[in-house]
Amino acid sequence: MGKKRVAFVAEKSEVKKSPKVRTTGLKGGERVVMVSGEEKGKKEEKLEEEEGKKEEEKKKKKRKLRIRGKKHQKSQAMIGAGKEYPLKEAIKLLKKTSISKFIGTAEAHIVVSKVGLKAKVKFPYDIGKKKMGLLGLEIKTEKKAPLIHTVFGRIDQENQKLEENLKTLISGVGKGNIRKLVICATMGPGIRVDGFLS
Repeated sequence: MGKKRVAFVAEKSEVKKSPKVRTTGLKGGERVVMVSGEEKGKKEEKLEEEEGKKEEEKKKKKRKLRIRGKKHQKSQAMIGAGKEYPLKEAIKLLKKTSISKFIGTAEAHIVVSKVGLKAKVKFPYDIGKKKMGLLGLEIKTEKKAPLIHTVFGRIDQENQKLEENLKTLISGVGKGNIRKLVICATMGPGIRVDGFLS
């Protein structure tokens, strides 16, 4: 069944000629329905109600704020909002803020200067990935953003080993290409690293 178009017609006393309604642009399956003055108000009210319901549905579909767990909130409080840490302090915090029940990974999230940046990194210590091979791990940015996400070790490794792996990653990507460096444990909060350029 096609769509209906509504045409509003005045009462019989107001109409002098026969109520012929001509509308342009009717599409296939559409038809014109004649409505008197009293029904006009009812139709307008129904249309307004439908529009109101559609707006309410759109508001409901909007995302709700994500509420993190108690462990995550506690570890986030240890870091502090917007703080930057030197490399050694950041790795110590990385181990303290690890909240996973299993042995997690140490991850680096790097904002670089351009999209399409590629590098091969041969880490001095094991990072827990089988794909690394003899030549090293190939690291590249995302397709549409200047971001690199990679693993540089495991949480159960010594601080010195994690630090050496992270320094190797930084030199592999190029210190001049890095705009921002954030490290985190699996499912843990991010820790901004400062002073890695020296």
